[in-house]
Amino acid sequence: MTETQVRYASTIRASGQDLLKLLNSILDLAKVESGTTTVEITRVGLAQLQSDLLRDFEHVASEKGLSYSVDLAPASPASIDSDPHRLGQILKNLISNAFKFTESGGVQVRIAPAVAGWSPEAERLASARSVVAISIRDSGVGVELEQQQRVFEAFAQGDGTTARLYGGTGLGLSISRALVALLGGDITLASAPGDGSTFTVYLPADLAATSASTPDASSPASAPALGAGKASLVVGARWPQGLDGHPFSGKRVLVVDDDFRNVFALSALLERGQAQVFVAESGPEALAELERTPTIDLVLMDIMMPIMDGYAAMRAIRAQDRFATLPMIAVTGKVVAGERQRCLDAGANDYVAKPVDTVQLLAAIGPWLCIAPQTTA
Repeated sequence: MTETQVRYASTIRASGQDLLKLLNSILDLAKVESGTTTVEITRVGLAQLQSDLLRDFEHVASEKGLSYSVDLAPASPASIDSDPHRLGQILKNLISNAFKFTESGGVQVRIAPAVAGWSPEAERLASARSVVAISIRDSGVGVELEQQQRVFEAFAQGDGTTARLYGGTGLGLSISRALVALLGGDITLASAPGDGSTFTVYLPADLAATSASTPDASSPASAPALGAGKASLVVGARWPQGLDGHPFSGKRVLVVDDDFRNVFALSALLERGQAQVFVAESGPEALAELERTPTIDLVLMDIMMPIMDGYAAMRAIRAQDRFATLPMIAVTGKVVAGERQRCLDAGANDYVAKPVDTVQLLAAIGPWLCIAPQTTA
């Protein structure tokens, strides 16, 4: 490719990634507001949380020349009841925002017990035996008083210049507030223009002790998430450096998916590695293809398909003795609580959530096609 073509391709890729982020944010918000988001409550160690937050953002602080610290107050409990994935999503969004809006100074995170500060409407905090506050303070631009409630609204970003200056979709804080509520907590903002901002997340330390019931973390949503199963498959698809050009030579892979975009992306990747690709657009077609070509080495199975979904297709395949050990990987956009286990119970050997990047996909495929897993980004 010429230099100009490379620039065009880079622009297209960046635009696609921005659009993907926007769509994922919209889907996250829609799932929360429709009541289909579930949480899986476990004990979350605060010392580990402190370590993770330091590790995840030290490089950002270094690149921007800012100070960064994560302090854990000595009086803090060792752990709290929460969903580590959702809590991480909330805090990473808040800390990312803090760095985005800070040009000098730094960002400080503090984890400490709290006895007040949250909204009176936060009933589970009022009935909790103890509460932990996680504060994210920055020395950035700050937020006008009249804009401080508006920033939590969907697509709102302070005044009208914020998106033009700093980018973003204006959905992160809306999603964070909704997720905090699911965890039984509250989020507040204290800020002044030119004096930075402090977002504080209040969470009950022991959800089992609160008077209000917590979400049923063990049961999946009653309906599939919006857009489940139809996400574009490969993000930033490229052949990882250091991987031999023909790692799948002589291997036969059956791609089962009713979305031509996913079929194209997977086929292009596999064929570049010299695999022979077979395609089926439904469960019955997959069974027919396996009947014609019983020497298939690997099946990549979508879940949300018409006629026969991926679960039923995998169970039908496993019901045949000759396919009892055939490697099958579920590749699906149906990312809800317990989905991985449902795929494994149906007969999958592994599970990959859409959208995935090339390296993640090859790491899942590799062990079944006898290539070394890759970690190159």
